[in-house]
Amino acid sequence: MSLFNQMIRGAYDSPIGKENMLGGNSIVKPRTFKETIQDQIAFYKSKIADLEEVRDSLSPEVEKFVEAIQKLG
Repeated sequence: MSLFNQMIRGAYDSPIGKENMLGGNSIVKPRTFKETIQDQIAFYKSKIADLEEVRDSLSPEVEKFVEAIQKLG
């Protein structure tokens, strides 16, 4: 299922998880479509930043080791 379809169907806006986080008795205001998209953008920007940190921290030796492991499968 595409990301767009998941957002339309509410896969990213599960009321069950929100109730558990808020203690179960709170009324949760549904997120707008734009808010859901912005949430996803923020999530992926965070993931990209994490990956860039890993990439930038690799020493040449570690990079060679990882590439050798990848070649082995």
